[in-house]
Amino acid sequence: MLLASHMGQILTSKDVLDDCSTEDKPHVLGMEDPNALLWALLYEGDLENLRKLTPEMVDIRSLHPKTGVTVLVFVIDRHFEHEQKRRDYEEYQYAAYPGVKIIAWLLSIGADATQKVSPRAKSSPIKLSWVAQDFCPEELTVSHSGHSAVSYLVEWKRVLEQNGGWRFYQCELGDFAEELFNKAFAQIARATSTQQSRRKAIIDESLVERWERIFHDISSHNVTFETADVPVTAHDWMLKEASPVLKAMLQSSLQEGQKQCIQVADSPSLAVSLFLEILYTSSVREDPNFQTVLLALDLAHRWQVAEVVAILSEILEDLVSDESFAAIAEASCLKQLERLHRLCHQFATKSNAVKRQLREGTLPPRVQEMLGQPRHVKLRARRF
Repeated sequence: MLLASHMGQILTSKDVLDDCSTEDKPHVLGMEDPNALLWALLYEGDLENLRKLTPEMVDIRSLHPKTGVTVLVFVIDRHFEHEQKRRDYEEYQYAAYPGVKIIAWLLSIGADATQKVSPRAKSSPIKLSWVAQDFCPEELTVSHSGHSAVSYLVEWKRVLEQNGGWRFYQCELGDFAEELFNKAFAQIARATSTQQSRRKAIIDESLVERWERIFHDISSHNVTFETADVPVTAHDWMLKEASPVLKAMLQSSLQEGQKQCIQVADSPSLAVSLFLEILYTSSVREDPNFQTVLLALDLAHRWQVAEVVAILSEILEDLVSDESFAAIAEASCLKQLERLHRLCHQFATKSNAVKRQLREGTLPPRVQEMLGQPRHVKLRARRF
């Protein structure tokens, strides 16, 4: 099967698979190489099949194998090319390229509008026809080099405005270009605001140090966590302010409220201390291992402390490895941590160890489903 790629180059499934060992080929939905299919469907503008056929394991941050452009830059170029061809040859019987809708879909599954084109990109920039003031036709172009989707759109808008605004030899194409810019920026802005789970601010380090001192001032603590090994203490006002669950427990007439003591026998003191350190300071002094972070994440999720869940999730992003993948990916599914979920997808496409576990069915059931494989159900042997 021929898979058409950018600027008339042809990429076949054989081209992609020749460089891959058997172990490298994803066994998802029966497709040989999900990324090759992704580029083909993007080229064709086939949004219906992008939504339906593209495997979950596709690496949305991959660069084009021939040109080195990002998926979003590829779609912007393809949108321009397709529309100009329709207008050049008056081929209005062909459907318009759904570039804005594809951009929205790509952003929804994790495409990054700030990801830059490869510095070694071999792509040929698109050219748009334009009529100068002396009515001599010219061609405008913008190099891909060093650009992300955002900066690429900004540069195109600058070039077009610098050369007489939207005055093309067919003014409708100018209107189309302006519409593409506005709608694409709107989609990027919407996706960015959705992905930002919390706002971050730059603060003086002395403020963090002050909260560390408060955290470590055990003499003023009045709540005890009975952990799996040794007790850990904290301030009731901090716990009540941060967690509606802990607030209810500490104000109840039950044992927790009467004794100001919370039982967490299923968690070691390291996990409880990590939870509290982040609760007080929004930071950590030492690098914890992934097992401790996952246990602290369980506590933050159980007690509904969203900001601690977000910070622990970010810490886990840097701890994904062959060893930790199964546990972290399962947590991302169970707790619906979308950014961590996408990162685990991307890691799975590149890890031979994970691909092997996927084929053998040894990953947790939720992770098997996440990667496009059905759960493996073990049936008992019949007795006769």
